[in-house]
Amino acid sequence: MNLGLVLLAMAAASVSALTVSSSCYLALTSGYAILVNASQPCFTNYTTNITRYTTTAGCYSKTQAYNATFCDPIISGYMKCSLKVAGLLKPNGSFNDAAFKSTMLQNKCSSPATRRTELTRNTAN
Repeated sequence: MNLGLVLLAMAAASVSALTVSSSCYLALTSGYAILVNASQPCFTNYTTNITRYTTTAGCYSKTQAYNATFCDPIISGYMKCSLKVAGLLKPNGSFNDAAFKSTMLQNKCSSPATRRTELTRNTAN
């Protein structure tokens, strides 16, 4: 379930350095907005956990290593809720790759040529 948000964050980081907005980057930013808007009810329901997560150094810190054993259970309910309301979870609770590619990325980041182009642009900067 956290895989979806991790993939989205990694994709955002990999294309954020682009000087010209590609169709993949535009789809990614649009998908991120969809996820943020869809997850608003989850934010309300999990405010206590989100606050605990963001105020715990081992969970939300650029200077300390991430403590997955401690931190993942704190944020997992919010992550699962967010992915579910965005339509990114299968009925069995596993991440729906096809929905992620079609809904969040609008199938604009799937071709090998697109990935190569994005990687080349990102590493050139």
